[in-house]
Amino acid sequence: VGAAVGIAHDRFVARYGGEELVAVVSGEDEPAVMHIAQAIVVAVSALGIEHPGSDTAALVTVSVGAASQVPGPGASHDFVVKIADRALYTAKRQGRNRSIAVSVPEPDGSVEGATGTAGGRAR
Repeated sequence: VGAAVGIAHDRFVARYGGEELVAVVSGEDEPAVMHIAQAIVVAVSALGIEHPGSDTAALVTVSVGAASQVPGPGASHDFVVKIADRALYTAKRQGRNRSIAVSVPEPDGSVEGATGTAGGRAR
């Protein structure tokens, strides 16, 4: 995952909860974030790690929810993480092994106006 994100001084990956990771990437727009999210899906799939106990897939896969926002007055990291988390669960509901990126509108406390892009499934 770190290799797909491209570790640099303004990027990092960390465990976020039990089975979730967070990748923070600074200074990128929605298309770049979508590219990174899809690269994570493809990179994990390419590892070919067997998942013998799974009813979902024979190999380990990953679903990615991503969010981007141009910071401004009132911008909230917590809000962006909340939107990314919703995108993650949307990706899981749509069949897993995929990515969804969302561009977060100017912060006003609502999710109305958020737009998104779905990435393809890894092959």
